[in-house]
Amino acid sequence: MVSPVDPIIREARRVEEDVLYSAKRHFEAAREWNAYHLSIGIPLTVVAALTAGSVLSKHGFVAAVLAAVVTAGTALLTFLKPSERAAQHTQAGNAYQSLRNRTRIFREITCANPDAHGGAQGLEEALKKLSDERDDLNRKSPITSRRAFQRARKGITEGEADYEADR
Repeated sequence: MVSPVDPIIREARRVEEDVLYSAKRHFEAAREWNAYHLSIGIPLTVVAALTAGSVLSKHGFVAAVLAAVVTAGTALLTFLKPSERAAQHTQAGNAYQSLRNRTRIFREITCANPDAHGGAQGLEEALKKLSDERDDLNRKSPITSRRAFQRARKGITEGEADYEADR
């Protein structure tokens, strides 16, 4: 016999799976932007130091070339804002992860005792709130790259998001 709670639990699983992929995708995107920040910022710091050394040692042409590299790199960092983008993706990933946790608790615990939560109708209302929150996060979150999604999917498939308690 099918319980009126079964479709609610199935839909909660869908929300949970969706936000799992979204969280992981944003964490991958944050990792990507952090790598950009470091791969541009560290060499720029070194080149800036070399520029200062070239100026002090009277290597005018070398200093001019290095200064141009520093200027272009700084402009690139200013335009791309990789550390800011990384922070935005980390924040989105954390919000999705929080929603995933609350959805799992809803599915595992709240749905186990529907009468204490207004029956099937109460559970439907609670699930709608979780689903609406997911939709809101989808609208507000920054776009991720295809590569971030592919890495997220690979990590999930390899069990990176599994809990030992669920095995």
